[in-house]
Amino acid sequence: MLGAPHYFLCGEVSIALEWLIHERIRYETLFAPDVDNTLKVVLDALCGPDGVLINDCQVQHVSCHWIDWTSPEQQLTVTIKHSPDDWVPKNELVFVRVARNLCWPLNLDQPTRVTELILNHLQRMAAAKQKLLNLTGDWYEANRVMPIQQPFHSGRLRGFKVMTIDQVRAQLGLA
Repeated sequence: MLGAPHYFLCGEVSIALEWLIHERIRYETLFAPDVDNTLKVVLDALCGPDGVLINDCQVQHVSCHWIDWTSPEQQLTVTIKHSPDDWVPKNELVFVRVARNLCWPLNLDQPTRVTELILNHLQRMAAAKQKLLNLTGDWYEANRVMPIQQPFHSGRLRGFKVMTIDQVRAQLGLA
């Protein structure tokens, strides 16, 4: 990557890797890793606070292949397909733990009243989901009251700031 972007893709993505490498290097040396190892390194580099993805759990599809070419230099092209609306700015980003270990991205540089409205709404939706789940036992039905933004399990947010709703309210003077 040329530099870390000022946003994260926060929805599901499809990633394609194309690796151009001389066939001689690929087969006759130990310098070229296997394709699956290349994929792991690239995915790890794309994720986390310095990347473009929050976590590789967002990867719904992946394609990785190498192509022989005559140059002794190698080239790797990474293409990420995503919904154009599934992104959040990195500025003042925290993840708010709303229900059990589920966290939603929230930018704290918004007006306090906006943040308060979002927090209240997330709490109400999480409570309604739990109530529907208790009534129906159907996760899909209960999840219909949740925001379109997919939550992240707190265990997948290594390196990110995770706060409870009460901690966000206290920080903003809303408690």
